[in-house]
Parts: sequence; C-alpha cells; structure tokens
Amino acid sequence: SSLKNRQTGGLRTPAALSRAPADRRPRTDLGMNEDDGFDPDEGQGEGEGEGDEDPMAEDRSSAHFRDVILFVIDARVDMLKHKFGDVPFAFVALEAATNCMAERVVAAPADLISVMLVGTKECENEFGFASIAVLCKLAEPSAATIRKLKNRYESAMQ
Repeated sequence: SSLKNRQTGGLRTPAALSRAPADRRPRTDLGMNEDDGFDPDEGQGEGEGEGDEDPMAEDRSSAHFRDVILFVIDARVDMLKHKFGDVPFAFVALEAATNCMAERVVAAPADLISVMLVGTKECENEFGFASIAVLCKLAEPSAATIRKLKNRYESAMQ
C-alpha cells in the first residue's frame, strides 16, 4: 500500500478513496442535498431586465460614492539625488500629486485626498510619527490646498 502511495505521488486514487472509512472520505456534496431547495436565481427579480444589471456599473454621480487617495511620497535623500531631467524624483511625485488633486477638484470634488512625505528630517504629523510629514490631511480637494502644495513645491525647488 505504501508502494502504491509512492507511485501516485502520495495522491489517493478513486479506488482507494471508496475503500476509505466513511468519516475519512472527502465530501463531494459540499454539504448540500438536491432536496435542500436551493435556487441560485432566487431573489434576482423577474421584471423588465431586473437582475441583469452589473452591480459594479452603478452610477458614480451619486453622492455616496467617493474615492480616497493617499499619496505617499518617498522624500529620502536618494529620491532627491536621482533626477528626472533637472527635477528630483520626490518633486516629480509631488507635482503629480498636485496635478491629480487639481483634476479631482473638477472631475470628482467629493473625493478625499491626502499627501504625505516619508523619510523626512522633520516630524509634521498629529501623531508624532518619526520621519513623516503630512502635507495635507485627508479631505476634499480645494484650491487653497492645491495652492499650498504648489507653493511648497516651488519654494523647495529654489
């Protein structure tokens, strides 16, 4: 018997399974019997296309749908040394976050956005976590926040 198990790679053959005690046999019915009355279409609606719609394709114009975006930008020395053209990677990421926020003001003003830097010398967050600076708290994007980020970007570039 152990030789057979070695030959099948330790897998039990259907014949071996049928000889196994009932309490050791794998379940094939998933705990359901035909007479349980399970109907997979139950509650799907019977009317004019009801139930045919994709629940993921709901209208996003509703006020209770919003995205939450957190930009976490690596601000360690390496991200300031490596450059894209003449601009350090950290500043490219900050500019991209600012541009995304500006687009969201128009396209999806109810979305929540936050921008934070990790690997900073200063600790600028309400919890006192080391090396983390929160540039803007999680909130709906606003012109004032965008201006604040652009000013910080421009002053750091000088």
